[in-house]
Amino acid sequence: MAEELRLGIMCGSTLERWQAEALRQALAVEGVRPVVVITQPEQAEGKPGFQHALWRWYVRKRLMSGVLAPVSLPDELATLPRIHASGNITAIRTHAPDVILCFGARALPDDLIALPRNGVWALHAGDPESYPGSIPGFWEMHHHEPVMGVALLRLGGSQGPDRVLEQGWFRTAGHSLPALLEHVLPHAADWMARTCRSIRSGRSKAEGTPLVASDKAHVKPGNAEMLSFLVAGHREVRHIPQHEWNIGILYAPITTLLTERPSLNVRWLPAPGPGQSRETPAGHVVDDRLNVLYCKRNATGNGVISRLRPKRDNVLKRSRTMLENEHDLSYPCVIQHNGQILVLPGSSAGRLDLYRVDEANEALEFVRTILDEPLCAPTLFQHHGRWWLFGTSPSKPDTHLHIFHSPDIEGPWLPHTGNPVKMDVRSARPAGTPFIHQGVLYRPAADDSEGPGHSVALMRILELSPTSFREERVRTIGPIKGSAWSHGTGMLNPVDGMTLVAGRRPMPPVRGSKGRKQRSSSSGKHRDRSPDRDQELEDEDDR
Repeated sequence: MAEELRLGIMCGSTLERWQAEALRQALAVEGVRPVVVITQPEQAEGKPGFQHALWRWYVRKRLMSGVLAPVSLPDELATLPRIHASGNITAIRTHAPDVILCFGARALPDDLIALPRNGVWALHAGDPESYPGSIPGFWEMHHHEPVMGVALLRLGGSQGPDRVLEQGWFRTAGHSLPALLEHVLPHAADWMARTCRSIRSGRSKAEGTPLVASDKAHVKPGNAEMLSFLVAGHREVRHIPQHEWNIGILYAPITTLLTERPSLNVRWLPAPGPGQSRETPAGHVVDDRLNVLYCKRNATGNGVISRLRPKRDNVLKRSRTMLENEHDLSYPCVIQHNGQILVLPGSSAGRLDLYRVDEANEALEFVRTILDEPLCAPTLFQHHGRWWLFGTSPSKPDTHLHIFHSPDIEGPWLPHTGNPVKMDVRSARPAGTPFIHQGVLYRPAADDSEGPGHSVALMRILELSPTSFREERVRTIGPIKGSAWSHGTGMLNPVDGMTLVAGRRPMPPVRGSKGRKQRSSSSGKHRDRSPDRDQELEDEDDR
């Protein structure tokens, strides 16, 4: 490890609870030492005006008991020298802070911003590009934005733009504003600590990427805006309807989806049986026949890994259960390696087990456990002579992407030094196997910003190494409008010049014992006459 990292802390007499947790974690990093407290005057609010009365009431009644509640400064700061920020640059310089953590107003003099060699850092609750200086989360919800951003910034002052050191995006739907803040802000609690560790290990110089911010500051809402916000029902969690999933085949390579206006002429399989879903398809070809492995799920039981062998005329043979155990199974990732077809499914077992397709192509045989921890949507692939494993944290399945790497498919597997390498509901969770196009690596990623399984982002990977990861969005595919499964696109998986697609639609009511839909009239006009669903009842095996 390098020499100690000296911290200056800039704050008022209290911190917001989420800020205090961020400071606590930074102070707990080995080799970090606080050396000075830089005080700022409390911001005078002026005489409260009637035009913001509803906002003041809302803050007092709804927000001040949670993550925004004021708390006392940590005990570790009690014995440190205190210097007022205004006009005392020379005195601050004598303490030689390497970093200043700013928890107050960010309009600072340039000589103070330039003083620490690793910069002045500040947490920003909200997307700093679109909502600089905003009330956390309010304007995003008021404007019906699907996501709320949070960032750790290195301040630039008048000498240049602020720079983003860490950033995350989280879904706004399904939350009240207090619940949204309770959900989002704790995710940023370890960012200062992570960046301190990266500096001490030599992995980072805290340079970040330049921020292009809007020049429009969003201030506190007026009474009319608050009335609109409250009447719109933002305080209530909306009901999320149940959906069913099905598999479609696009008879074109996945690389065609990178073009400006790709064909989305997907041919869907007959609908699953009532209360069932076909999810997360992956494929391989045996004897010139397409084999699709997928998660077969009903409304009550665990998912199992099943196989279908569709034909171009959409005629289905019976599905075959390839793997079933006491755990919930999902997302079978298919890998062809050394003449074998290997499968890595997601599992609720708390580990990742690798399987192979047996010689008869009738079951999956256990090979070995490759990782003694769980991952959602585990995606295994080889690139530049190294094996890579992508997946998301089970506790944060839509937002926190983790990477592992190994020289061999059977391990040992090492975690990426930046885990989680990104926190973004728009492109974290894997949604298919990565692929190469014109020498560049791409990966399908789930865009869950408008709900789980809404669309798939095709991401161009710019950097991938054991210590770095960077990617950018190229295209967003789905939902595929005008099709029977037009409410979401959850998967894009390449296989032998084709692309497997997972599509979603609202789940139809389940039939009652006499063939009628439950909670419906007995009149014949309410009956489910879907021929594709009747066909499916014949094709599915009876397990």
